[in-house]
Amino acid sequence: MEDILKHVELIEAYVEGRLSKQEKQDFEAKLITDTELAEELKLYKTLVAGIKDSGLEKDKNNLKEELKEVDNNLDKKSSHGTKTIILKRIKWYYYAAACVLLLIIPLYFIVTENPTEKLLSNYYEKDKGLPVLMSGSKNISLDNAMNLYKQEKYKEAKQAFNELLKDKPMNDTLNYYSALSSFELEKYNKAIKQFTIILQNDTSVFKEKAEYYLGLTYFAVDKIQQAKELFNKIAANPSHRYQEKAQDILRELDK
Repeated sequence: MEDILKHVELIEAYVEGRLSKQEKQDFEAKLITDTELAEELKLYKTLVAGIKDSGLEKDKNNLKEELKEVDNNLDKKSSHGTKTIILKRIKWYYYAAACVLLLIIPLYFIVTENPTEKLLSNYYEKDKGLPVLMSGSKNISLDNAMNLYKQEKYKEAKQAFNELLKDKPMNDTLNYYSALSSFELEKYNKAIKQFTIILQNDTSVFKEKAEYYLGLTYFAVDKIQQAKELFNKIAANPSHRYQEKAQDILRELDK
């Protein structure tokens, strides 16, 4: 039983980033050869994520306390066979808790679906990127950065766009696709900053796109009022390419 508790506490420390650098390296090395530990890590992440998302954080703590209490009681018993049997039951309880949550959580999200998340899902369209040469060079260039973006390698694409921005910090093309890469990586605040830079240039060919995606990014960080103000501005402009979508979004918000 103590081994199970140690695993739970070690896994928790690993997931929460409380291990030292050496402890983390040792743990990750053990994961490669210890399939049981790897399965327990996977189960732990599933269970805890489900508990957090469903607002049942207290159940995670109760589970740990129950495990500790049972362990203390078992240590007082002399029968190794009895302890082994109960240990197996506890492990099945741990697995059963995860399974129950996996059944409950989908229903939970159906009932409590966040309307702004639904808007993001319905109205976010992935920008296909600009036509570029299929360069095989490792040198940083707009072509290479754009190819990384098109291949959905957003982390590498963002790094490449940002490297180019060092020489051209106000370049609309670089800021726009760097912002989209940030959005895909869920680095929403960085995306907001770069979309905002584009809006300072009234003649930018990316201005209307930047306005629209900025509004969606506001939803992602729960800045609903800012999003509404921006979409109202877009909806009031008959020549804006996203006018109809902005109107649809506002209607959705009013429901």
